[in-house]
Amino acid sequence: MANNHSFRIELHGQTLFTSKITIDRSMPAMLSDRMSNQEWIAFCDRVDQALEPTHTIKRRLACYTALSVAASFGIFIMIAILGATGSIVSSYGGFNPLYIILFVSFIVVPVTIQCHTFRQTYRKIGKVYEDLRRVVNEESSKRSDISFHLKEEIHVGYSTTSRVQRTTVNYIECCISLSGGQDGNYNPMNATVASPVVIPSMFDTMSGAGGRMSGKSTLERLQELEGIKAILSEEEYNK
Repeated sequence: MANNHSFRIELHGQTLFTSKITIDRSMPAMLSDRMSNQEWIAFCDRVDQALEPTHTIKRRLACYTALSVAASFGIFIMIAILGATGSIVSSYGGFNPLYIILFVSFIVVPVTIQCHTFRQTYRKIGKVYEDLRRVVNEESSKRSDISFHLKEEIHVGYSTTSRVQRTTVNYIECCISLSGGQDGNYNPMNATVASPVVIPSMFDTMSGAGGRMSGKSTLERLQELEGIKAILSEEEYNK
């Protein structure tokens, strides 16, 4: 009877702004007798190669985030200068047009940068994980008893301000098909079938089955049966 056993292989470095995302290269014990060390290393190399673009994506995300903060800070300084010099209100009355432009830019520019950055980041990260899924599927096709699957789970936590924070963590699930002989379960292919035991009837025993009655005529056998009729039940005599 077949049985499946699964375990997870971690992908390290998935938090924001870390250097690289890499596979945990420690070989699981359950794979040691199904994959050679060279095959495992080659698989890890292909996974790390598929994840390599995440390093550039994360650095670009960090740079654009810093640019957004710098733009906000710069616009805020310019607004503060206008306020300090009394230039917020124009000589014609009302707000200075430059102040209005800076105020709108203070809101629009950072939001625009962040939206564009995250949209591009998610698109490129999606492409990376498509390549990673292709790698694990190719590795699964090499063996009938081992399969790899890219999975994700969502961790929910709370920040210091009690805001809900959700973090998506990806990992590789490995499934191994175990036969009954390997995991100790009953395997009907290995079962020993007992030969049926045939219990001879009273008639066979008394008539000497096995050749002891050979050579006797029918009349002699009937005479012997009449002689033992007294010790037989009616049911056995009629058989």
